[in-house]
Amino acid sequence: MAVIVRRELLKEQAFDHVVLSLSNLQHGAETLYLDADGVATAHSLLKCWRTRERLPSAILEDPANHSRFLAPLWKESWSAWLAGQLEGKFGKPQWPELSALLGRRP
Repeated sequence: MAVIVRRELLKEQAFDHVVLSLSNLQHGAETLYLDADGVATAHSLLKCWRTRERLPSAILEDPANHSRFLAPLWKESWSAWLAGQLEGKFGKPQWPELSALLGRRP
């Protein structure tokens, strides 16, 4: 998991947005980030948050510091539920299948 966090909140236990980070260390492909808006690269995700969301100091922290989640995700059952939902929707695809599954064109 990765987070978008404002520079001024970098040392706090806070974040503005959470995204699922999909990296492929084996093939050296660019990391993709999945959220409710779809799939994005780090560059396009930050561009969106700095312009459309009007957070010019937004930073992508990947991997996210786990201490940021202590308050917002205090129920472990929510994390287990979310993981189950994602697995039910996407299964456990291999890296070559991810782009097509997430709606990206090569």
